[in-house]
Amino acid sequence: MPCRRTHHLRKPGSGFMMGGGPAEREAAPDCAVTLENVSKIHPGTNGPTAVLREFSLGVRKGRFCAVMGDERASTTALLECMAGVTTPSTGTVHWADGERGSVGALWGQHEPVHPNVTVREFVDPGVSALGRRQAWQISRVTRLWRWRRPLRRLGRVQQHNAMLARLLAGSPRLLLVDTPGHDDSPELARAIGASLRRAVRALDLTAVLVTTDPEAAACADSVVFLHHGRLADALGPSTPAEIADCLHHLRRGSTT
Repeated sequence: MPCRRTHHLRKPGSGFMMGGGPAEREAAPDCAVTLENVSKIHPGTNGPTAVLREFSLGVRKGRFCAVMGDERASTTALLECMAGVTTPSTGTVHWADGERGSVGALWGQHEPVHPNVTVREFVDPGVSALGRRQAWQISRVTRLWRWRRPLRRLGRVQQHNAMLARLLAGSPRLLLVDTPGHDDSPELARAIGASLRRAVRALDLTAVLVTTDPEAAACADSVVFLHHGRLADALGPSTPAEIADCLHHLRRGSTT
């Protein structure tokens, strides 16, 4: 097998949750979010389509997890379930007490509004809500130092960093990010991966990133692979080559 199992991801029923016990009804103590046998079915003109199939996973607190999969609908549905913006067709999603109600999400294809405002006005609409220490930490994470600069003068990577900074200003405990365009900009995906890694380390939060770029995923502590809506495999800290190799084997297996 090209992929080795990770210790940063915990599957319910395989060591940290006792099947049938009370632990199955709440997030495991060391997990920020836990999905238990989650399925998501979308209606369609040709009949219902299952985009998630009995998906079980726990992401530990203070860790950075990357999610990879060729089916866009599956990875999006997974993030939406983790964010609590959609309800699973079957199964349950649990959040730890600290993360419950403290989820920040940044979806793909999102662009900043009000491009004529400055970075400071966009990140901190109250202009005075952020303390100096928090603003400095956010600048370190996002590499945004010129807060008086208009948003319209920023490049695509910097604009996305500004959106991430705005999200971090709300002090979320669980951060969910979907890379724009999925794979249309490797440079942007890798910049997002690096920013999330810094955020997890500096701000002690938990992050989940959906990406198709192995280099972006290599910034994470763990990588999970979806295939036909199921958890197909998982890696611990890995190189881009190892992640690409796992993707290759999964894709080759789907065609044989």
